[in-house]
Amino acid sequence: MEIVLDTNVLIASLLKNGLTRKIIFLSPFKMYSADYAKIEIETHKSEILRKSKLDEQSLNYLSEIVFS
Repeated sequence: MEIVLDTNVLIASLLKNGLTRKIIFLSPFKMYSADYAKIEIETHKSEILRKSKLDEQSLNYLSEIVFS
């Protein structure tokens, strides 16, 4: 199965460690997202880090999973 991720859903999953994050990052399915989503995450990286309480290494790791 292949899943297309909306940018808002992707960013929300980075902000909160909940069910959506688990589904996205632990799913065996191939994930797709618009190229713009990566730009949005980079543009708002400091805000995402502050609100999510993730460290930069963890955010980069989660981003790599989605965009690889």
